[in-house]
Amino acid sequence: MRPFPQELSDHVIDYVAPDCIEGPSKHYADLLACALTCQSWLPRAQYQLYKHVELRLLDSMRLFARTLEQYPNLCRLVKRLEFWFDEEDWDQQPSDMEDVPFPTHLIGGLLSLQGLRFACCMNRESAAADVQKDFMREWVGCTQLRMLQLDHYAFETLEELVRLVWSFPLLQELRLSETAWFGRGERVEPSYFPGHCQHLTVVEMLQIYSEDDFLPFLGTAIQKLSIGSLWGVSEPHNYEALSTLSDLRSLVIAFILHDYPWLENVHGQIRSAHFAELVLDFSNHDALEDCAHKGLDDLLSRKHLESICRLKYIPHHTIVDVKRRLRMAEKLLPRFMQRGTIEIVSTKNNDVMEDEDKDMEEEYEGQGTIV
Repeated sequence: MRPFPQELSDHVIDYVAPDCIEGPSKHYADLLACALTCQSWLPRAQYQLYKHVELRLLDSMRLFARTLEQYPNLCRLVKRLEFWFDEEDWDQQPSDMEDVPFPTHLIGGLLSLQGLRFACCMNRESAAADVQKDFMREWVGCTQLRMLQLDHYAFETLEELVRLVWSFPLLQELRLSETAWFGRGERVEPSYFPGHCQHLTVVEMLQIYSEDDFLPFLGTAIQKLSIGSLWGVSEPHNYEALSTLSDLRSLVIAFILHDYPWLENVHGQIRSAHFAELVLDFSNHDALEDCAHKGLDDLLSRKHLESICRLKYIPHHTIVDVKRRLRMAEKLLPRFMQRGTIEIVSTKNNDVMEDEDKDMEEEYEGQGTIV
């Protein structure tokens, strides 16, 4: 029997590879099977296996480092690394451990690395917290980095976080989740950090405090920005730096606590003539009616916001009647509907949505979209 053309085999392997959203772990077993199928499949399977690597335990980090030591040619394949630090795993290590077992020379050899993610589940007082942050600083030599994501971190000061982010001058995407800094009220002068972060186009800051204090350090090239309101935040969030984002195109606002005056303050700072998409995420706090009754339609019709032509609304995860929600949104925002479209982005399972809402898309074509 004649073998498959190599191009067809490569296509099969690429098909089972992970995408950038789902991550690699779901597909490891399939890719390992491809690598063991035959010698001709090995190079492509290795390419996909090492393109996006997820490490969840210290032992996994040791094994990965050992593999790169033995096969240094694999270093060029690694484009994205994710470190998920488990607190219990770290607590089992010697208290005087100075560094994570990942040799510095291997970090310098990852010349194709484009994305880094550090995630932990520990508080500021944990003995391993400083060790983890020291480990993150070991990667500042990867100046070619394009994406950085931090989850569940507590920095001592805002300047500490700024210095880490600014260590990657070509950064294009920054995503922070449940990340904060202590010593609030200690201002950092933006002029101390000139010329950096000028390539950042995507910034996501969800469930962090004092986001508007951090925003001035992230350059002026941001096109897509995600921010969120929080419980128990007493200081005002005015987001004055939004006025400097002349190329802002999309703004995502995640509501945990609905605060219309805050929403109005945020939109009052927008000056970009390219601003076209607004996403209101009420998945944790459904209050579209309240928001609309307080003047959302009037807000979106103000002159400096007339460029908005797409409004996405994410309802609370318990909302199942998407059709009714779309009709309600159109009714509550009549002036906006004269120039734009409304999408209801459901948090329900997409397979369920396909069966329930396939007829609605035809009915509301040109008026709104069910996603």
